[in-house]
Amino acid sequence: MLTPKVSKGDWRCNNIIKTKCTSHGRLCSVIIDGGSYEILVSQEIVKKLYLEVQPHPKPYCIAWFKKRGEVKVTHQCLIPFSIGNSDSDKVVCDVVEMESCHLLLGRPWRRGCTENIEHTTQIRDCQETEPVLPASDIYTELPHGKKPVGCKWIFTIIYKADKSIERFKARLVAKGFTQSHGIDYHETFAPVAKLNKVRILLSLAVNQDWPLHQLDVKNAFLNGNFKEEVYMEILAGLENPSNSRIVCKLKKLLYGLKQSPHVWFDRFAKAVITNVYSQCQVDHMMFVKSSPEGKAANLIFYVDDIILTENDAGEIAN
Repeated sequence: MLTPKVSKGDWRCNNIIKTKCTSHGRLCSVIIDGGSYEILVSQEIVKKLYLEVQPHPKPYCIAWFKKRGEVKVTHQCLIPFSIGNSDSDKVVCDVVEMESCHLLLGRPWRRGCTENIEHTTQIRDCQETEPVLPASDIYTELPHGKKPVGCKWIFTIIYKADKSIERFKARLVAKGFTQSHGIDYHETFAPVAKLNKVRILLSLAVNQDWPLHQLDVKNAFLNGNFKEEVYMEILAGLENPSNSRIVCKLKKLLYGLKQSPHVWFDRFAKAVITNVYSQCQVDHMMFVKSSPEGKAANLIFYVDDIILTENDAGEIAN
């Protein structure tokens, strides 16, 4: 895979890159993944370099490393490393058994390298809301036999076309990899539109001279409703020191939960069909609406993005 050359400092923020680094004088393989939420180190390098480990403050399990079973994360390790001659850092990694690389650097490392100290005002704003939060009815004591999922804030910088900063974006995501099948999730499958169907829709709009609309659903997963009981840990810094079993009982879906895409698509499909659309049996992400007057509308859905073309001027308003 070839990636375009970008300005210095941006290469590790926007691409998934496999490269090499040096740690304790040894050459190690490293993956820089802007889509990963965790920072991990393999047990292999910890053993070979005789690195000191310490118990993890909040042990958890990861299910996406193995096809069967889960990988338990019980220890942490401080890893000093350098990439090239000018880029060096120290990072606390969770120790896991993995074969893809020795070191996986995710978004937390990216954020520490690219955001400045001014952004901590967002964290202080969150902490100032602490007295208000206990009044909400989402807080409850964790039932026996239930396991809460973790959560974390993901901070992103949105840039304009001229590379200037447009805004700072914060999103609360759940650590869905700690969920257990059959307990706090069941169905996960959610179809997505096929590329050839998108091309057909674009061709139809061009040949028929129909207007083409692109719509984006903001906070799409928050529109889905739970079928299971899911409990989430309290955000770091907002815990109740007098009762460690207090957790959040989620009422709305969050990004990161395994069932979020499935539940959101089911909710969207029912809403569209209620609006007299018919679901295409060849591609379930395409919806068609027609009338005896010859008016028609075609809609394609991809997670939270919608492409709509029609010859009815009032359809987009509906």
